[in-house]
Amino acid sequence: MILREQLEGEPALQSEVDAFREQNKTTKDNLRRILGKLGREGKFLLLLVDDYNTALIQHGEQYTNIEINTFLSECRSLAYHSNERRYLSMIVASNRPLNELGPALQSGSSPWYNHYLYLPLKPFTDQEIRSLLEREMTPPLQEGVREIAGNNPALLQIAGSLLHQNKLHPTGENQTIAAFATEFERSTRQHFQTIWQLSDEIEQALLMLIALSNLQGRLHNKFYDLTGIDLILHQKERELTKLEEQGIIMQTLKEGKKAYVFTSSLMERWVIQELGNSDDLALKNREKIFLNLMNQQQLGRVKTAIHWLWTNKNEVPSVLELIGKIVKALPGGLLFG
Repeated sequence: MILREQLEGEPALQSEVDAFREQNKTTKDNLRRILGKLGREGKFLLLLVDDYNTALIQHGEQYTNIEINTFLSECRSLAYHSNERRYLSMIVASNRPLNELGPALQSGSSPWYNHYLYLPLKPFTDQEIRSLLEREMTPPLQEGVREIAGNNPALLQIAGSLLHQNKLHPTGENQTIAAFATEFERSTRQHFQTIWQLSDEIEQALLMLIALSNLQGRLHNKFYDLTGIDLILHQKERELTKLEEQGIIMQTLKEGKKAYVFTSSLMERWVIQELGNSDDLALKNREKIFLNLMNQQQLGRVKTAIHWLWTNKNEVPSVLELIGKIVKALPGGLLFG
């Protein structure tokens, strides 16, 4: 339908598309014929495919591994082997690298990188963030936004949007800091949930260890001891690098040693809440994963920390505390005066 709309004023090509649709079956041969006709008219098809990952997941008996492999094979044939490839470019987006999602390579099969150029959507750089925020925010306010949003494009957009909307409110309808904190947490909850669900079990365990370790450092008293966690983390450099590339964590120095922190203080709080809302059964199910990272003695310390958290949830910093830099950057209790 979209292709037909883009061919307004080209009745002959629209008729070809109509005939293609009436067959009610999409095959690479049908698409090749359409591409050939587009090419002869000096046109080019740029195909943008979002959520490509769903095409790599089985759906009951109607879409099995056989259909998945057929789909991938026909996509490759269209884009790389047919003469009509000159008139087609495909850009696909997925929530994980295709080599992690797709069917395992068989002996003699072509690797993913032979057909797909992988370009990760990276977090914003410091310069990009400054360019985005400096027009409407003072340096202290920018710093506050960075603390809760990190360099994550989605979180920065949410924070900037909420602050901008509030700035446009007439005096008297201005939003309080507390209301902003509540709204920001509500607006980002689904984003954090998605990050968590897309992380595998090892990545989730590493995020839990980082969150517990950093929480311990902010507590006034030493209620639990996770000494040595940094050594465990450094054994999983590959997984940590992937989390860095997604903008979830970043490296820093603590007492002259390399350490990891969350780029967003609210994402860290979300992970702590996820731990706090778990139970003995959930912890038992995760023990095997933790034991892939540490020994029994270290696991005992982690379990002690989690049990302490279950009975001391009030010790977790509130959202209002985590946006402290924003509070300091603004006058009184209002976001904009």
